[in-house]
Amino acid sequence: MLDVKIKELSAGTIVTATVVSVKDRELLLDLNYMTEGTMYLDAYSYDKKESFKDFIKVGDVMTAVVKKISERDDSVLILLSRLPLLKKDLYEEVKEDFNNKTIVKAKVSKVVPKGLMVNYKSFDFFLHESQIEFPDLETKVSLETYKGKELDVKIVELDEKKRRFTVSRREHLRDEYYKKKKADYTEMIERRSAEKLAYQEAKEKEYNDILVGDVKTGTVFKIEKYGVFVRFEVCHGLVRTSQLSHLKNIDPNNFVKIGDSLEVQVIKKDAGQIDLSVKALTPTPHKEYAENHKIGSEVTGTVIQKLPFGIILQLTDGVTGLLHKSEYSWNPNSNFAAGVKIGDELTLVLQNIDIAKERINLSKKALEDNPWGKLTHQLGDDVEVKIVSIVPGKSLIVEVQEVEGVILINELSTQKIAKIEDFFAVGDTVKAKIVELNKAEWILSLSIKRLQEEEERKNFDNYLEKQEAENSDNKTTLGDMFKDVLKK
Repeated sequence: MLDVKIKELSAGTIVTATVVSVKDRELLLDLNYMTEGTMYLDAYSYDKKESFKDFIKVGDVMTAVVKKISERDDSVLILLSRLPLLKKDLYEEVKEDFNNKTIVKAKVSKVVPKGLMVNYKSFDFFLHESQIEFPDLETKVSLETYKGKELDVKIVELDEKKRRFTVSRREHLRDEYYKKKKADYTEMIERRSAEKLAYQEAKEKEYNDILVGDVKTGTVFKIEKYGVFVRFEVCHGLVRTSQLSHLKNIDPNNFVKIGDSLEVQVIKKDAGQIDLSVKALTPTPHKEYAENHKIGSEVTGTVIQKLPFGIILQLTDGVTGLLHKSEYSWNPNSNFAAGVKIGDELTLVLQNIDIAKERINLSKKALEDNPWGKLTHQLGDDVEVKIVSIVPGKSLIVEVQEVEGVILINELSTQKIAKIEDFFAVGDTVKAKIVELNKAEWILSLSIKRLQEEEERKNFDNYLEKQEAENSDNKTTLGDMFKDVLKK
């Protein structure tokens, strides 16, 4: 019978038994077999216990696993353990921690090559040395430093087949680091938003109280090449370099220093921007210039700037004038920008002075004659012209009554001309017909070919007349047949 009973129990069998004897480090449990089962203290729990007597009493019922059955001469030893059952439950708990990305506390059990072994809920995890520290938070130390310490780690990998876990302390530290940074950033944004709101409210109030024309005193807090920034209580404005003085090309750094108190006048407000002027509070040189120069008088100025619409000239310190491109020459096609260079001195006529706007208009053509006003020829006239230049492959530039005109290459002859220089030379005089004339736009186009065609037509008409006279008896002549066609 004993042999039969033993065969019914085997290693791995799960049994439920009642405690019948309690010692410090050993329990006897009634298995309803011919012999009791034995459980030692270290097979009861993964937690270190001092004595069974502290928490177990006779009559307690527990479930365990048969770990080993040993037969002796006159008896049988059945060893029991709760650890496999606990291990299974703990594995599910660890797996849940992995799925939930829970940060757990694991104790470093030993230092191994390339890392640490840490224990959590009876499982030993490998913590690779690259996953121990986070450089932004701490300085690298010896692995031995961590021995015996509890570390907050994150379970980052799970091998279901081998029931093996991989953990990382670095990833947890990184998450915490960026979480704190995010919280700090959010707090900073909220604080700055509140400060910005208060600042904007104060700025809006002060901005609304400032009126164009107000004279205010502020403090210089920034100097740039293009101007000086002046702060009042909250708002600030810009004194552009051109508004610092009536003099031109001044260096703002030579005019004021940071921290200087500066009296200014508000000259413009637009979309939150405030334009200021120091110049507006000082006498203008334009008024003085206007008192000493009359409209229509000749003045001298130096070219300081060329713009698409005209030339700016320095007339005296703090006073400039505009020579508009329409006042540069009578020729509307004249390239005024190429006619002068920076630094040239020009004598001009003073056309107009606007003291309020500080504008002076000048004229160069008022000192010159308009050659086109003297041109007497009309569209269709045959004229004699002088060749003044040749544009190879394109045209002849000719002159008639001091006015320049153009004869394009396809208007030079009834025959095709490949090289103009083989037939014409500068200084030659030729006859041509005016085919386009616009005095307002200074456009004069001529054609030698048109004269040649007219001459050929005239000669042909004479030939036809002669043929008609010689063949008056004939009703139809060759000239009659093609006369209408040739005249088209």
